[in-house]
Amino acid sequence: MAVAGLDIGTGGCKCTIFNADGKISTYSYIEYSPERTPEGYVELNPELVWNSVFHVIKKAAAQHSGDIVEALCITSFGEAGVFLDKEGRNLRNSLLYTDFRGETQCSQFIEKLGRDEILKRSGHTPHPMFSFSKIMWVKENEPEIYKKAEVFLQYSDYILYKLSGSKYIDWSLASRTGLFNVIEKKFDEVLLDAADIDAGLFPTSVQPGTAVAEMNPRIAYELGLKKNVKLILGGQDQICAALGAGVIKTGMAVNGIGTVDCITPLFDNPVINSKMADAGFSCIPYMIPGHYVTYAFNYSGGALLRWYKEKFGQAVIEKIGKTESGIYSSLENLAPKEPTGLLVLPHFQGAATPYMDIDAVGAIIGLTSDTDAFSLYRGIMEGIAYEAKVNIDALSEAGVNIDKITVCGGGSRSPMWVQIRADIFDIPVDVLEFEEAGTLGAAILAGAACGVYKDLEDGVNSLVRIKKTYYPNKKNRDIYKEQYNKYKKIYESVRNIEGR
Repeated sequence: MAVAGLDIGTGGCKCTIFNADGKISTYSYIEYSPERTPEGYVELNPELVWNSVFHVIKKAAAQHSGDIVEALCITSFGEAGVFLDKEGRNLRNSLLYTDFRGETQCSQFIEKLGRDEILKRSGHTPHPMFSFSKIMWVKENEPEIYKKAEVFLQYSDYILYKLSGSKYIDWSLASRTGLFNVIEKKFDEVLLDAADIDAGLFPTSVQPGTAVAEMNPRIAYELGLKKNVKLILGGQDQICAALGAGVIKTGMAVNGIGTVDCITPLFDNPVINSKMADAGFSCIPYMIPGHYVTYAFNYSGGALLRWYKEKFGQAVIEKIGKTESGIYSSLENLAPKEPTGLLVLPHFQGAATPYMDIDAVGAIIGLTSDTDAFSLYRGIMEGIAYEAKVNIDALSEAGVNIDKITVCGGGSRSPMWVQIRADIFDIPVDVLEFEEAGTLGAAILAGAACGVYKDLEDGVNSLVRIKKTYYPNKKNRDIYKEQYNKYKKIYESVRNIEGR
């Protein structure tokens, strides 16, 4: 018996098939890109995503030679969604969470109901990134689209519909609409009324990890799968990655080091308070009953290293004589092995938690005539880790403590970056043997849903393997502790210099 995990992102989708013994059979990935309009809007074409998903599953299935695939679990990014009419046709491209449309509507929503009441009901501090603001914008600016809309589906739900014809949403993605009561686990009539959005626009909500349908036999045949594949809604990608990293007990967290740097900690009761709100931390239902997570994130994670490569990489490539594909490992080998003394504020695309300041800018402090390209590279890694530490401290102040972190994603392949995190966080950091924790979490959910594993803990014990644990280096830890005390002052200082 084999299971598959499907992970849908804003820039690509991936599918991994696991055999019952936990070994990977096949992995496939297809990249796509959002569209940027002349007005500066950021949209994603649902048909492009569906076609990519279809082919990524088909490719994985074609390469698979093990047991029959019994179940497929779907996970995706949140907030953005698809408007479908009565015939199931797409009505427009999706407005992504980075699209600035909806700011006015978000302000109107807050003015009507109040920030505290919205937080109490939704577990989220209202923000234009959430679905409600985009839906309100469409209703106000494209009323003909809203009138034709039969349902609004986020991407896991949309792909479920395309694969089966069924319409469901899991609680974690439902919460990212900003209209879902995370305590009562239902769309909230008071929130819906304040946003003036029809309750019928959303499908039935279920707990993450629920098997909700079987794949359409015709689609299954075209994909090269058996006709009665179970389909499971695995939740938002970050919570699925948390499960794939083995996060099943309070105090555990996963640090996804991708384009966005995100820490997802687990707690065993809803934490909704003013400190959570002030920091922009949400309260999101997890797949373990009664448990919740939150997201502490920085927009400029791996994206900042990519910026470095694009702006300075060519000169470095010429100097070290390496191809672009090997530039990151080459830079790491040539970078200093000790703390740099640089303080890099990684707000190159604005600041996420705990500031939620879209106008924030970056800064590099401590430059001298001895600073070279390789010191700056390590300094950027340090700055991103400092920012993650700021979030860990803010979480602790809000009542969410972390004593164990597992890293996943592309950044987990960097021994230097993981060690920097262990030193700055001052806690051990585990690295997964299989870094694609999102699809691994989806596979655990799929296996639990069809009886391969007796429960989620059994699935975690069967599939999640730690490759290496990095422990804090005492010498570097002490240096970083002093530097971190300086780092914490930079954001406000830059804000004051900028006159904001």
